[in-house]
Amino acid sequence: MADDTKPCPLCGEEIKQVAVRCKHCQADLTKAAEADFNRGASPVGAAGKPLDDFEVRFLEFAYKTSVTLNVPAVAHALRMPTAEVSDKLEDMAARDVILRDVDDDGNLFFTIPGHVAQRAPANPPLTAVQRGQLAHVSAPADGTAIAAMVLNVFIPGSGSLVAGRVAVGVVQLLLWVIGFPLSFVIIGLPMVLGAWIWSLVTGIQILEESRRRQSST
Repeated sequence: MADDTKPCPLCGEEIKQVAVRCKHCQADLTKAAEADFNRGASPVGAAGKPLDDFEVRFLEFAYKTSVTLNVPAVAHALRMPTAEVSDKLEDMAARDVILRDVDDDGNLFFTIPGHVAQRAPANPPLTAVQRGQLAHVSAPADGTAIAAMVLNVFIPGSGSLVAGRVAVGVVQLLLWVIGFPLSFVIIGLPMVLGAWIWSLVTGIQILEESRRRQSST
């Protein structure tokens, strides 16, 4: 902390030594200083209004949290009824201690002037360990992959089913089962050939995924 700064006696944020109003919580520091000499008096906030226990607890919570500052979140954090929290937050907003805002969905929330909360991304990226675990779960074992490849050569779709590709395997198997008897009237030949080629490609993909998993572990 620099020599020309000091912590705000109410919110703890760094301010200038000569400041008469905190730029973070908007507290009147001259009133707060006067209150220190009177043990029976409450701390004083913006506009000379006594700073009650709720305001102190709210500001302490607000500067530490990354959650959206709405009525349910504050009520849960401070263990208070939502109706009481709503009234007190509206009072702070009317005194410009906090800002009242509404998002695009019509949800009411509050912010502190000059304070930007760091919020976690909705879908954080997977770490290297998590990606490895996901690959370990989704890719079949090497023996299963080989068996799937062999089965797909002889009975299209059966190997895909063994490797856990249920939807793909069912379609491939149906094409082969329907197309095989129809191959005697030519119309079934494209179906049988298509099912066999598709199954072969699927078997190769399963083998490659298995080998990638083995190389990453």
